[in-house]
Amino acid sequence: MSVGPERRQQLLEDLWNNGNGIKFMFEHFCDIATDKKANMEVCDFLRRKIQEIVRDPEKARVLTPTELFARRPVSNDGYYETYNRDNVTIVDLKQTPIVEITTEGIRTGDGVVHCLDVIVFATGFDAVDGNLTRVDISSGGRTLSNVWAAGPRTYLGSFSAGFPNMFIVNGPMSPFGNVIPAIEASVEIITNAIERAELVRAQDSMRGVVETTREAENDWVETCKKSLEGTLFNDVKGSWFTGGNIPGKVVGSRAYFAGMKSFRDVAMDATGNTWKGFKPL
Repeated sequence: MSVGPERRQQLLEDLWNNGNGIKFMFEHFCDIATDKKANMEVCDFLRRKIQEIVRDPEKARVLTPTELFARRPVSNDGYYETYNRDNVTIVDLKQTPIVEITTEGIRTGDGVVHCLDVIVFATGFDAVDGNLTRVDISSGGRTLSNVWAAGPRTYLGSFSAGFPNMFIVNGPMSPFGNVIPAIEASVEIITNAIERAELVRAQDSMRGVVETTREAENDWVETCKKSLEGTLFNDVKGSWFTGGNIPGKVVGSRAYFAGMKSFRDVAMDATGNTWKGFKPL
């Protein structure tokens, strides 16, 4: 909000034309995810853009978000213009959710059957940890799905207590940000850990098993929880960031929101120097 109104609009227009997702949120401004007033300015801008583009008032209403900007917006890639075509419509599944798939198409809660030739299954997702808890991963008689029943638990997003030599690339409680550098950081700390274990095994004939401690895992879970509390992501209901989009799922932080640099400082020191947070090799 330190930028004047005219300059602010210029920068937002640039983001609309050239940005999407993470770029829109962080390239020109650093307070959109933490300052509610700044966030509302962006929300108003996005709503105006949608209203300007989509000619049908009802389509525009359904497409226009009402919550805080804490998801990745669709910017100027022709998406909204598509709804100006006569053969394109939109259904508000929050008001009329999907009831069943029929031989003709999809029936929604208002009783309407939307006749379709092709259905693309992209109705939602159990993000971050859902793919892992669906796999039969077990150690010492415990399954990962049971251990994570109250929410995912990791150390640095890549290690889970009680599951030795299990390495998760960009897993739960990895840093929030651009996914490519997040994956690169994850691979780097896993590589550091494996190289250290192999070195110990070769030099001292020790077992060289990599496993985080329960204490380190608990501390990291708490760190991620506190990092979420400093953002507006914590104020959005039903967000996949926290698991709120899945009925019955425990809501909580599923990422480290304090930045890539601070994450790398902690993670590289732990896996490359101090071995902090791990059981002795």
